[in-house]
Formats: sequence, C-alpha cells, structure tokens
Amino acid sequence: SNIKGFLNILDSCKENEINKIFYASSSSVYGDSNDERLNESSTKLDPVSFYGFTKKMNEDFAKNYYRLHNINSIGLRFFTVYGPWGRPDMAYYKFTDKIMNEKMIDIYNHGNHSRSFTYIDDVIVSISKLYNIFKDNNNFYELINIGGGELVSLKYFISIIEKNCGKKAIKNFLKKQKGDVNNTNADCEKINNIIN
Repeated sequence: SNIKGFLNILDSCKENEINKIFYASSSSVYGDSNDERLNESSTKLDPVSFYGFTKKMNEDFAKNYYRLHNINSIGLRFFTVYGPWGRPDMAYYKFTDKIMNEKMIDIYNHGNHSRSFTYIDDVIVSISKLYNIFKDNNNFYELINIGGGELVSLKYFISIIEKNCGKKAIKNFLKKQKGDVNNTNADCEKINNIIN
C-alpha cells in the first residue's frame, strides 16, 4: 500500500498539474547503519525492514517524478514521533498500559538500542515552517530529517515510564527482532539550517 498509494499520488499530481508535494518518509530508510548520526547525504541506505524498503522506494519514485515530470517534493524522514493521539501500537502506549496493569513487557535486543524521539508538536512546527519557505519555490527535490535532539536508550525510556506510573515494569528480555535497528540518531543540521 505504501508503494501503490504513493505512485497513485504522484500520477494524480502529474495528471492534475500539481507540481509540489510533501510526503512522509522514515528514518527506517537508513537501516542498521553504523554511522554515529544519520544524515540525509548518506549514500549507504540499506533498509532492513519491508517498511523501510517501501519508504526508500517512494523517495526514488519522487526523485524520478521530479526529473521527468517537474513534480517538486520534500520527503520528510521522521524519527520515532510520539505525543498525544499517537497510535496505540506504539511502544510507549503498550509499555504504559502493561506497567499500569502489572503485565509483562517484552523488551527486544535486551533493551540495548536507542532512538531519536521526536515530539509531535516539533514535527508540526517543522512542516509549517518548511511549507512557508518552499511554497513559492518551483525547483526542489529534498529529503529532510525531522528528529529529536538526543539519543535515548530504551532502558532509560522505560525508566521514565516507570517513574511516571509509580510502578516497576515486569520485564521479559528478548533477542533483537528481525528488521529492527540498534540506533536511530537523527542528524538535524539540514532542517535547522533551513528553518532556523
């Protein structure tokens, strides 16, 4: 659905002479990179999940539609977005629910991975500022990271939930899941330079 849906959007843009779009990509395009910080200029993209692979394909489709049909685009590589009204399958909702109800939580990779968490309000402000900067521009194809400012370990993440719940988690440590990555540390220099 990621691939077919996005191609439908690009084809509709071409047919209806819409020449600018923003679309959601993902930090998953980087895969399990050894880079200390994940940067948009990296040429070592190697997604390890089908989801990441579909997002990488969408970036490639957008690049070709830019070259062939002059459809300008910005692909936003989101890093672990969280906040109110998030999806209930996200780790922080599942962990909180299970901790509050004294149920066991599964902790993959024995808790030895980290994420650049990004608060939803920061995402919204970033998109709004990018829109205002690019709305009058008619020649762009960009990929932009939108990520939190620091790397947070899963173990620390769980300790914050425990503190706010006033309860200790019952932990089930498991090996790393296939398709998961160790760290997603966002390099946000590009967006900081664009939107200040």
